[in-house]
Amino acid sequence: MSNGFESQGNYGYLADKKQIVVGVDGGHQAKGALDNAVKLSRAGQIPITLVQVVDPELTKHVANPQSYLKHLTETVEQELKALCEQLPADIKHSYQMTIGDPVNTLISYLKESTNYLLVAQSNGGGYNIQKIGHVAKALMSNGHRNLETVLTI
Repeated sequence: MSNGFESQGNYGYLADKKQIVVGVDGGHQAKGALDNAVKLSRAGQIPITLVQVVDPELTKHVANPQSYLKHLTETVEQELKALCEQLPADIKHSYQMTIGDPVNTLISYLKESTNYLLVAQSNGGGYNIQKIGHVAKALMSNGHRNLETVLTI
């Protein structure tokens, strides 16, 4: 099923983009976001950065929060490396894992440059299961003029 990128063939909005930032969360919907980012990357010859934010709120109700957070960050790092290994060889890429609030972290990351394009899943699960839809909704309603978001379903 086409997402419209191939059929429209209009990639003019990519002309000034320097980086495609792909928000991933360990959920299955992130694969769709990454697939779309690869298409955009090829169309605009733009490198991809995979970003995953580990929300410390997920550790609030466990017996040993520090140990659990360490486990989460190690797992996320392994998953990001595995995702990068699955990318086609012609796609320039990097990854970043950070700890913080997913919405504010992605917005801060994108505020660094007006030439970034964010590709994120519209729903999902993974490590942010308590925030299904929350990140995508907050990014869309954020109102930042320099923040362009592409949501995948």
